[in-house]
Amino acid sequence: MATLTLDLDSFARELLGRYARQSGTSLPNVIRLAIRYHLADGTGSATPDWLRDAEPARVSECIEVELDERTWTALAATSERRRIDPERLAEDAYLHFLADLESGRVAERLARSPDLTSG
Repeated sequence: MATLTLDLDSFARELLGRYARQSGTSLPNVIRLAIRYHLADGTGSATPDWLRDAEPARVSECIEVELDERTWTALAATSERRRIDPERLAEDAYLHFLADLESGRVAERLARSPDLTSG
């Protein structure tokens, strides 16, 4: 088990929090799901320069997210390969999740891959 401390801006906090309320779960559970969703996607093999070089977001809230060993190992390996901190990759993950949430792809993918929500 590993704990990741993330700095959420108000935009991410509001949208992720809304999804958590609608799903009847907690914000850390939604962020865990977003990380698993992103890692399972496989399309984001490279981190865009704007994310790697961007200034940290204005912090609205710090949140701790516990990750199971399998998710942490995958996150750490991917962040090392992309040469960014795991926290930055988690930020990329929840932004990816939010974009797909708005487009309807999250519901479609979760229906096809219910294993993303377990663990």
